[in-house]
Amino acid sequence: MLCLLAISFLHFGTLYGEDTVSSTYANMFDDGEVSWKPATAVLPRVIQSHALGTHDRGGAACEQFIFNSPQELPQQRIALDLPKALMLDELQTGMWVISNCASVRMLLRVQFPHHIDPSTNLPLTIEIPASAYTDTNKWQYLKYQTTDDLTRGVLIRVRSQLSNGVNPVNLDTREMYVDQMIIEFHVPAGQSGLWLDDLSYGPVVTPPSISQETHIEVVKGPLVSIKGDRVLKDQEPFFPVFTLYHGESLDDVRKTGVNTIWIPDYTDEHLLTALSDMGIGAIARPPMPLPDDAIKQASAIRTVPAWTSPIWAWMLGEDIPTSRLQYVSEWTDQVRDADRIQQRPIFAGVQGNERAFHRDVSFLGTSQFTMHSDVEITEYYERLKQIPNNALLGKPMFTFVSTEPSSEMLDHRPADATLPIVEPELIMLQAYAAVAAGYKGIGFWKQIPFNEDVEGLNERILAIRLFTQHIKILEPWLANGRAAGDIRVLIDDGKEQAEESLLVRNLTSRWDRVATDGRLLEQENDIRATRINTNLGILVLPVWYGEGSQCVPGTRAAKSIRMVVSGCNEPLAWEVTPTRVSQINLESKRIPGGLEIQLKDFDQQSAIVITREQAAISELTARCNEVKRECAGTTLQLAELKLKRVEEVHAKLVNLAPPVKNANVYFESARIWLERARQEYEVGHDHESRLASQKVLQQLRTLQRAHWDNAMRGLTSISTSLEVSNFQTLPDHWALMQRIEIRTSASKNLIPSGTFENEEAFLNDGWFNASELSKQTQFQLRIMSSGRFLSMSAYSTPEFGFAPSLMLSPEIPVLAGDLLAITGQVQIPEALDQIKNGLMIYECYNSHTRDQLEEGEVESTGNQIGAIRLNDATNGWKTFTLYRTAPRDGFAHLCFQLDCPGTIALDNIQVHKLSN
Repeated sequence: MLCLLAISFLHFGTLYGEDTVSSTYANMFDDGEVSWKPATAVLPRVIQSHALGTHDRGGAACEQFIFNSPQELPQQRIALDLPKALMLDELQTGMWVISNCASVRMLLRVQFPHHIDPSTNLPLTIEIPASAYTDTNKWQYLKYQTTDDLTRGVLIRVRSQLSNGVNPVNLDTREMYVDQMIIEFHVPAGQSGLWLDDLSYGPVVTPPSISQETHIEVVKGPLVSIKGDRVLKDQEPFFPVFTLYHGESLDDVRKTGVNTIWIPDYTDEHLLTALSDMGIGAIARPPMPLPDDAIKQASAIRTVPAWTSPIWAWMLGEDIPTSRLQYVSEWTDQVRDADRIQQRPIFAGVQGNERAFHRDVSFLGTSQFTMHSDVEITEYYERLKQIPNNALLGKPMFTFVSTEPSSEMLDHRPADATLPIVEPELIMLQAYAAVAAGYKGIGFWKQIPFNEDVEGLNERILAIRLFTQHIKILEPWLANGRAAGDIRVLIDDGKEQAEESLLVRNLTSRWDRVATDGRLLEQENDIRATRINTNLGILVLPVWYGEGSQCVPGTRAAKSIRMVVSGCNEPLAWEVTPTRVSQINLESKRIPGGLEIQLKDFDQQSAIVITREQAAISELTARCNEVKRECAGTTLQLAELKLKRVEEVHAKLVNLAPPVKNANVYFESARIWLERARQEYEVGHDHESRLASQKVLQQLRTLQRAHWDNAMRGLTSISTSLEVSNFQTLPDHWALMQRIEIRTSASKNLIPSGTFENEEAFLNDGWFNASELSKQTQFQLRIMSSGRFLSMSAYSTPEFGFAPSLMLSPEIPVLAGDLLAITGQVQIPEALDQIKNGLMIYECYNSHTRDQLEEGEVESTGNQIGAIRLNDATNGWKTFTLYRTAPRDGFAHLCFQLDCPGTIALDNIQVHKLSN
């Protein structure tokens, strides 16, 4: 039967008639244009020249490649498109080749237009080998002649590749044709060359179905690209706002307002079609080569199917460690090779070494997950601004913001504990901070689906939607803009005339940095306004940060703020909110040096545009009109949900925590404003409704903050108690404090060697240097007048750079529910890098064993959730305290991690179990 099948397509010339046969195709490579093209991603990097030239074989010219490579590159390819020719038994092809490259061979690409490859959902394509080049540095004629035996071998190989080992494969070989010649070779280190001449190919019998596109419908999606520091979609400025998909309904996805979503499977055609119908783009992880294939630069990824066009970009992953740099470099090469038709940009989030990753990744991401930690929100903002300096200049970056407690935070808490909540205002605060820091894309990180029915967690969708709709209005300005630094902001409180009189007497203005009004100079530190220069004008983003806002939002509302946009002579400014573009809430006037702008009422964040272009204002107004109704409704819904939640938490705190003065007044005021918001919304007053809903949130934030301030009194750090890190778990915090207060006993110190007085005990008790590069770290016991202490140092070396220094305590056996009191002293002689984490002190459960770390089975940087972070010089010894409830049976370690160069000292480390 195999012979009959082979014979059935070997004589198409007779079946289709002489009019389908053309003369033999020939290419002498001397017509002034090169014909071959590189067919692997890495090859263009080592091509020194590619042109028509002469060689000792004679003739007018031949096509030549000159390579210069620092290392051997195996399995490189060049390709030449041929006229489509049915694979008849008369088909022959041949070409002269000379090279000093190794393993040179010819292949032909064969298409099966009527048979679909199940792995790609496209017409089946295979490559068949022709002759190999054997005489290095000598001209050799490489050829291929179709025969029955060769065709039979091809069919057997294809059936074997497609078979599942049980069911036979019925291969549809109708109109099988050749359409490309490939030369494969190894590029040696140093200089090498490849010369090609006098190709002949034929007879050419054109298949009736000229192109495979007649069999497969190709859906062309929007083209997303990276040009300079801008992201474009269909060549228009584009600001990606995305999140992760976890199987929730697409209606939930639509409610967030994101324009892109990260899906788990790029082959999910049904989901891609649904997202395309909704106008939402997909990003997905591309096929992954095996590490060995990537390192060897072996071609291990098939051509990406055309029906994946609803995927706008590839996402390699988030938080990729620096150790994966080589793999990512080769992976991106293979992805571009497999996706050479659509050429989609490649996204990747990394842990460090941004500049090196940025050379291969189109849109680089870096994220700072600092919610529920003791990293202040102003420090978060400064870190975001600093990181792009470590990447390639002039290329855009994105960042993820937290929308839920981290998985590490949850891992630190018992399974039945209250779920911590990232307040909706804090979700938006992180996102606006990232925009102000100059990022050109925002991702909302989550691992818990949107449809999870948990109080507080359901507010995420509303917070994300409010941000995305505001960004939709400002998109042309943000996508085209470039952050140009912070603008000084002052807070007014109605004392302007008295202040100006005092300042005039001192021959200064309110903008001079003088100590005439300490109150103003202190308050200005909480508000940062970022200037963004665009081709439309100037965009100013004032954002109110505040101490402790990474845990519980502050009130962050002011009657009036002022700022000066330096070097700006344009007097026309507008405030752009999600529900109105107007000049009603601001005043602007020229002053020496620039334009002074006053916002009469400021709540959390705003946007101000300065431009003479009336067309730009008209477009902003039109965009605002499209979303203002929805934004007003979303803010109203958020106010309703948050009021209910805060009332319930407050009811639990009444019998546990110190009372909050005027708590009932805050709630009553919130209810009055909520009713006002509903009434305004019902009559179509969208802007007034949103402002009233914001007043509800202001009242609730004031109450939340008062409760949090009560809880923080007496604690050495936010991280002293994990339960104090957010409003939702404050009842658990006060229950923990009661448990500590009524304790009846405490165990002996579970790590007695932590006093460091006995050197032998320290060496034998299981303290372990878990640093990645121990050559760059130093731990030693040192002696002072009061006794011994542990000195811990870390520094960079030219050979290895810098790696964190990590010391683990001996194992501490624990049972689920054990209450641990962890205390100690630390000394930092000189301040550590403020942008880095500095010294981190934290505990981890069942995450590390000494054997695992010695064998390199786990990352040595450890778990940093709940870490006390110290950067400032201590001026002597400083005491720290951690209270922790063991989440499960097992053991715990104390971890001391120095995340930047420097030296610190530790002493009197104690761990006690508290019993009731």
